Amino acid sequence: MSGIREITEKVCEGEHHSSKVLSAILEKLSRLEDNQEMERLRSVKIVQQNSKILKRIHQIEQFLLSQPKDNAELICRIVENTTAITEMKSTYKETMRELRADNRGKYKQKEHAQKRINLSKPEPGIIPTLDETFYKKLESARTRNKPHNFYYEKPIVDIEKLDSKRSQIIPPMFIYFINVFLKNPQNCAFHKKNDRTYLCRSDNDIWEKEDSNDFWLFIRSFLWDSYVKYVSQMPLDEGDTFCEGIIDKLENIEEPQIPVNKTALIWQLYKKKTLPGVPRLGELLAHAYHSKNKNYS
Repeated sequence: MSGIREITEKVCEGEHHSSKVLSAILEKLSRLEDNQEMERLRSVKIVQQNSKILKRIHQIEQFLLSQPKDNAELICRIVENTTAITEMKSTYKETMRELRADNRGKYKQKEHAQKRINLSKPEPGIIPTLDETFYKKLESARTRNKPHNFYYEKPIVDIEKLDSKRSQIIPPMFIYFINVFLKNPQNCAFHKKNDRTYLCRSDNDIWEKEDSNDFWLFIRSFLWDSYVKYVSQMPLDEGDTFCEGIIDKLENIEEPQIPVNKTALIWQLYKKKTLPGVPRLGELLAHAYHSKNKNYS
């Protein structure tokens, strides 16, 4: 390595390199020498520790192959092998501690780029703008005088009873909304995985387990609040009583009267069939959960 340094110095002098370039090269060479020496010492230490382990393994093999003369010798050998195994474990743990200490600070966690809404905040998700399809559906509802396409025509008496009967309560325009809303990965901040349910309650896309009953009540309320904000983007022209009536109705629905039940949500999110090539909403939610921030898990 010293020979390389001399050659480098002569080349640099011969070509009139600047002193800064020369200093940088020499510094890198010095670091390389230090790293090589450290690796050599580590290799020597590992070889020594491996020798100890192999020696203990040989002792255990000899014990297993030989026949003890009496019980006293048997007990003595058991004690020796127990000691050998203990020492092997101790050597292994010590080696692993040293390797971890050497590598500490060298690993850099992969930066998590995906943004996700924080469901611990009392805010709706990222609301999409009203598109052409929405306005077509609005015009169709206006023509047929069906404002209840946006809400539910009958009052909700007992939402839990509807779930027990497997009846689905969900407005058609709410179905359209969740399909648009969940196309944005940032809004996919909840997921049902088998019998377990999870929510993202962090600005860093960190998820946590949630009680199933509380989960569905929360998601029902969260999606409805986001839906109301979405529909409220409708332009209110003077004298447009149809749109005014819809927005007024939606904004005055209390939480117990939200016309969406757990059975309908599970069907729409996880069970409803889609066109070929179009993922289910549940697949989008599953992808969001599996791509969550794992740096803190």
